[in-house]
Formats: sequence, C-alpha cells, structure tokens
Amino acid sequence: MCGRINGSTDGNFIWEVTYPDPWTFSGELRPSDPYPIIRKRPGTDELEALSARWGLIPSFCKGEEDLKKFKHTFNARSETAHTLPSFRKPFQSQRCLIEISGFYEFELVGKRKMPVLFSSATGGPLILAGLWDYWQSREGLVHSFTILTCTPCPAVAPFHDRMPCVLGRQGAEHWLQNRSISQLQTLLKPCPASWLSVTRSEQRLAVV
Repeated sequence: MCGRINGSTDGNFIWEVTYPDPWTFSGELRPSDPYPIIRKRPGTDELEALSARWGLIPSFCKGEEDLKKFKHTFNARSETAHTLPSFRKPFQSQRCLIEISGFYEFELVGKRKMPVLFSSATGGPLILAGLWDYWQSREGLVHSFTILTCTPCPAVAPFHDRMPCVLGRQGAEHWLQNRSISQLQTLLKPCPASWLSVTRSEQRLAVV
C-alpha cells in the first residue's frame, strides 16, 4: 500500500484502554516506526495497549542478519495472511487493532502525485485489523505488527487497488475473539464507502 498512516493523538484507545505512557504521536507513520496497538494480554481476556514496531518481525527470525528478509511486512494481504509463515501463527492467536486518524493514497494530476486523505466520516478514529508478534533481539524483546489489507471500497478504488481493513466497533470486538479462520476472514472486507471522508490537498495534512 503506497499510502501513509497518520496517528491519533487521543489519550485513550477505543474502550478507554490507555495508551502507553507517555504517548504523543502526531504526523506521518512510516515503516519501522513505533506505534500503539491494542490486543488481548497474552493468556487473558484483558485488553491492553502497547507500543510496537510497524513492520512485523516474526518470532522465528534468526538474528540481526535475518532482518532484511522482513522489510516488507508492514502490510499483509488478508486473503493469504493465514497461509504464510510470517503471519500464520499471529493470524491464529495474535491479532490486534490499530487506531488511526486517517491514511493517504495519491492521485495523479498531470505529472504530479497529489495526496488524498481518507479519514472517518464521523470525525472519530478508524480502527484497522492487524497482527502482532515478538522477537528477541540483542537489545531485548521487540514487539511488532502488520496491517491487513483488502480490495478497496468504491471511495478508495480510483486511487489504489488495496486498502487497510477498516473494522466497525462490532467487527473490532469480533477480531479479538477466538474464532475460526473462516469467521475471521469474513471481517476482512472493504468497509462501506460511507464510512470514509475523502480530502484532496496539494500538501499532506496534519491529522490529529
């Protein structure tokens, strides 16, 4: 996905789960940047938010020299993620949500690529489906995540052939529950175009 993601600067995640303290992210999120995810605390049904690296590093990564194999794991195709070694285990048991204020795609106007911002039509956050994993580096434990993508809804289709999997409140709850692969995949579909507000600009917008 060529678009960029801008982070919410709210103090709390959905369901009043507090972000890691302190957390003041504003601006453009890029691969390898840290960003909060929300997940079920391992072994419990308790929700927690923690900072993780955008770009999933699977737990079976053999060492620093192996990292280059995982340069493009910031997105995962929802149709195949459950079958691929890097994402198969996380899809089964390590799912997460990512709250954002919007994401960018681009429109070719003449010879220029102009940014197009997709944000929530209601003014709230967008909640994305993701997967997380952990890896033991020389410096310590590294948590990381990927964002699942799907075919685009009609609002995004003119600008890109993929989009993040945007979940509604109920879908977000179901995504974190114990469900079969087929049940989970039914959640990973284009959101209604009416959920998105589309803003064109000659410059990137500051999204908060």
